[in-house]
Amino acid sequence: MKKLSFLFLFALLVSLPLGPAMSEDPDGDIWYSYLYLRNEELDSWSLGVSRGAVYDVYAAPFPDAFRGAGGGAKVSVNESFTLLGTADEGKWSMIEYNVSGGAKRIGWARLPPVPAVYGGWDDFPSEEARPCVLKRDAVLTDDPRGEGRTVLALSAGDRVKSLGALDDRWAYVQADVSGRTAWLFIPLDALEPETLWSVDERGVLTFREDVTRIGSAFIRWEAAGDEDEGKQIMAPLSKDEVAIRGLVFGEDLPVSVKAVEFPPSLRALGIEALVYGRYDYIRLDGDPMTGSGAFYALTTDRMILSSSFTGNVLRCDHVAVGAWDAEDGNPVYMSVDGVLFSADGKKLLSYPNGSPREHYTVPAGTEEICALAFDDDMMDIPLKTVSLPVGLKRIGEYAFSGCGRLISLAVPLTVSDLDETAFASCVSLERLSLPPGLRAVFNEHWGRMGDFTHFNGDNGSTWTSKPAWEY
Repeated sequence: MKKLSFLFLFALLVSLPLGPAMSEDPDGDIWYSYLYLRNEELDSWSLGVSRGAVYDVYAAPFPDAFRGAGGGAKVSVNESFTLLGTADEGKWSMIEYNVSGGAKRIGWARLPPVPAVYGGWDDFPSEEARPCVLKRDAVLTDDPRGEGRTVLALSAGDRVKSLGALDDRWAYVQADVSGRTAWLFIPLDALEPETLWSVDERGVLTFREDVTRIGSAFIRWEAAGDEDEGKQIMAPLSKDEVAIRGLVFGEDLPVSVKAVEFPPSLRALGIEALVYGRYDYIRLDGDPMTGSGAFYALTTDRMILSSSFTGNVLRCDHVAVGAWDAEDGNPVYMSVDGVLFSADGKKLLSYPNGSPREHYTVPAGTEEICALAFDDDMMDIPLKTVSLPVGLKRIGEYAFSGCGRLISLAVPLTVSDLDETAFASCVSLERLSLPPGLRAVFNEHWGRMGDFTHFNGDNGSTWTSKPAWEY
C-alpha cells in the first residue's frame, strides 16, 4: 500500500537566474517549485490509536530538528488536525495542528501509518534544496496561513535553503534556529537564489562543488508486490543536500554548451537531470545514484567516468553514447575500444549504442554479458554481427535488446546461463546458434515487430521454427 504523498510537482520548467549571459530575462525566471499540500483531516479514529495519544512535533523531519514551545511542541489526537504531506517514505508526517488561543502551526511528527492515497510522487522534497540569500530583513514563521507568528527574525544577507513555494507568496526554507535545523516559511520576495552552475568560454558547463543532487529525486520504479502499479523510489534527502531541478538544453541551458562536467559531490542524478542537446562529452564524478530518465533524449560523443567515479551507469533512456571512456585508476570500471567493462574485464556492462560499427568482437576474457548491455530504446544499434569469445559463461536479461539490426550470432558452448529474454526485440535475427540445453524466447516481452526464423542447436546444427506470436 502506498503512503500518502506530498506532491512536489513539475508545475513549471526551471529557468535559473544566472544573469544575461545565461538567460535573456533573468528577472522573470521561476527558480522554485510549488508546494501542493494535501489537506486530509486526521484524528485518533483515522490513525487507529486511542484517544489521549500525544506526539512530539518538530520543525523539520529530522530527530534532532528544532522544536517550538521551548522544545515541548506536541500534538494531541483528541482533536482533528490536517495531514499536509509525508517525508522519508512516510516515516514523518507534515501536519497543521491547533495550539492554544485558536492558532495553528505547521510541523512534523512521527505518526502511525495513514491510509494510502496514490499521487504519482511519494515523498518530499523531491526536487529542490537550493541556497538563497535574503535581499531584505524578514521573519521565519510556522504559520503562513494564519497570523504569521515570528519564529526567527533574519537580516538581509543571511542565508537559507529554499525547498519550494506556497501560493506565490511564501517560500518553504531550511534554516538554523538555535543551532538546530528547521523547515519554516518566509516571504518569497525576500529571497535571491545563489548561482549553482556556470558555462566557461570553451562551452563547458560546471556546477558548484557543493551540489549533491540534480533533477527530480526519484530514482527508479519499484513494483509493489504483484500489483500492476509500483512507486518511484528516491534517495532520501538529508539536511546537508544542495539540490536543483533538471536542466533543459535550449531552455535552461544556452546552445553554446558543448560539454558537461558533474562535481564529485554529486549524490544523485534524478529524473530529467540533463535532457536534450548534443555534447562533445559528459564527465561523471563521485558516487551518484543515477536514475531512469536522468539524461533523456540527449547525444554525447563520449561518456567519461572519472578515476574516482563509482556510481551506477545509465541504460538506454533514449541516450546516444558514442563511446564509453573510463579514466585510468577507476576502481569499478574500465573501457576497451569505447565499450564499458567491469574493472577486471570480466563483465561487459554497456556497449555504446551510438557507435557506428556494424560488427563487434567481444574481447577474450569476458565471462558475462550483463543485463541490458546492448540496450537502446529504439532498438537501433547498427550492429549486424557480434562475435562472442570462448570462455563466456553468462548472457543476462535483455542483453541484446537494442540490436534491432542483428542478423546472426553464435553463442559459445561455454555459456551455461542464458536468460530467455537476452534476444528480445532482435527483430532482424535470422540465425542464432545455441549450446545444448539452452533456449531463447522470442514471442514474449514485446509486441509484434515482424517474422523471423528461430535457429536453435549446437553451434552448427540448426532447428528452425516460426514462433507463434503472443499479444
